[in-house]
Amino acid sequence: MPTLTDETQRPYESSEHEVFDAQQSNESPRPVADDFFASRNLPRSVAFARCPSLYEAMRRTEDEFPLLRARMSEGRISAELQLRCSEFADPLLMLAIVSFDIPDVVGVLPLWNQMANSCPRAEMRIITDEEMPLLERILNGDSPLDLDTLEMPLLLFLDEEFLVQAQWGPRPQAAERYIEEWLAQHPDFERLAEDESPEGSAAFAALSLDLTRYMRIWYNSALDAESSVELDRLLASLQGDSEENGA
Repeated sequence: MPTLTDETQRPYESSEHEVFDAQQSNESPRPVADDFFASRNLPRSVAFARCPSLYEAMRRTEDEFPLLRARMSEGRISAELQLRCSEFADPLLMLAIVSFDIPDVVGVLPLWNQMANSCPRAEMRIITDEEMPLLERILNGDSPLDLDTLEMPLLLFLDEEFLVQAQWGPRPQAAERYIEEWLAQHPDFERLAEDESPEGSAAFAALSLDLTRYMRIWYNSALDAESSVELDRLLASLQGDSEENGA
């Protein structure tokens, strides 16, 4: 199965893709994901394939989110997690539910990308607001996940039947202390998140950028390791379940 950096193969493409409208942007197909009447009738495999890869999703943003782009070359999963990924023999479908302007995304998305590239049969697709109808079709009511209240970023692990086997996010538990300390120093942050005035939006954007910078520092110093530990345990549980089912 191709990884994120392999754009030459699409294992879930079929003629049914024609059901879904697409726009052409920079010679790269871009789905019109808000076409609910198209997406709700798609097979799960086609809905999954219609979600963009990380490469495609980042192309949409052009030159936005420079910290995330810088972090993509900085993040490192542990050697233990990389080994675990390389030995994961079963297909591993990953859905990353993100919004690129959320500070936590800067920390975790590069690690998820490395996981996908380290697993021989893994494929990760990106879910943003545009792809939410596709996510609804993929889940098809089989998941207890509440799409109206989920906290991003969130990584879903699916099996070959597109059933959710596990989830992780929005950050490692060790990050909670750092978040709480930052929020204590910026008590207006949560209030400004609800302020739709021009002044409030500008103030919130400035604080969000500050938090993003701090998140980048935290992940580069310690939280890559913390994330790797948690993700390694999760992958080990999936590996154990797979071995038990195959026994």
